[in-house]
Amino acid sequence: MKWRGHNARVDDNQKGIVKALREVPGISVVSIGKPLDLLVGYAGQTFLIEIKNPDGKDKRGQSWKNQLKFMQEWHGQSAVCDCVSQVLAVIAYVPPPSSNVVSLADLDMKDRHGRR
Repeated sequence: MKWRGHNARVDDNQKGIVKALREVPGISVVSIGKPLDLLVGYAGQTFLIEIKNPDGKDKRGQSWKNQLKFMQEWHGQSAVCDCVSQVLAVIAYVPPPSSNVVSLADLDMKDRHGRR
């Protein structure tokens, strides 16, 4: 599948989600933009994640159709998420017993508002 002409558009909530995920121990996050937004690594597995705005303001034109087709053809794990807790659920994240990870609700609020 060719991605010619696909301009990666960053959703409003993506930067906050990436920042919050990078604070979680044991998770690696790389913004890739094409064909989907993120590669998230956890527990020896890699997940393709597409971030969409929770308010439904996404422009679901040809680019979205190409993304859906790619996810259907992808032989790994992929998901569409709009907040940190959804990403953590997809990757089946389990915080280490001794970690000081803030609550999922706090991470979600931070990613939606871009602040602590």
